[in-house]
Amino acid sequence: MIILDTNVVLRVTYELGTEEVSRSTRDFVVDSQRRGEAAISAATIWEIGEQADKGKLQTDLALFMDRLAEDQVIIIPIDGNIATRAVQLRREWDEKDPADRFIMATAILTNSQLVTTDAQMIAWNGPARVVDARQR
Repeated sequence: MIILDTNVVLRVTYELGTEEVSRSTRDFVVDSQRRGEAAISAATIWEIGEQADKGKLQTDLALFMDRLAEDQVIIIPIDGNIATRAVQLRREWDEKDPADRFIMATAILTNSQLVTTDAQMIAWNGPARVVDARQR
């Protein structure tokens, strides 16, 4: 399974800033979706909703959820283990954004590759298997 970071979901699903996601990554994500092996953290839904609510993103959250279902993207809920790991990440990784910590914790605890364009996630030398979506 792969975990899609919010930036990759937005670029592949809504084709926003597609120049940042390589063609091979795009194909990899679409193939993973077709096989039912692409997932997101529930934090991604929160993050997109927050961006839309602040006017930074033009989307309807209900339509976004419908699109995820159409694309066969699995939504991984934030349970106690993920929440605990996200708290621990604050001490291990210099990341202030709680959504990014929840997404990273989800990838670590599901032993999944995290597909992202986020330079800080890519650069972190932690236990996650991070795929640079710009270069894959």
